Amino acid sequence: MKKLTLTSAAILFTLASFAGDILTLNNNMIFEGKVISINGCDVHFVAGGKKFILPASKITSVQFENANDKVYTDYMKLTEGDPNPCLQGSVNAEN
Repeated sequence: MKKLTLTSAAILFTLASFAGDILTLNNNMIFEGKVISINGCDVHFVAGGKKFILPASKITSVQFENANDKVYTDYMKLTEGDPNPCLQGSVNAEN
């Protein structure tokens, strides 16, 4: 019984660590993984054990699992009072 409980706990912990941020591309493809950094106009994303570097122009939205995530909070501090220049073009086009 202890083995079953420990195994179940380990599986739940592993699944919880893989659940994460949701990235939606302009072509409506959706990926779940982890945003590891935002450098300039590129988003560095890990999904399925592979690392991807995507330009912001290809991304419709990023939904962070945790609003206290360091990548998210650092990004918000950078863009405070001054919208991200990478996203201005798409916002202006929609208007």
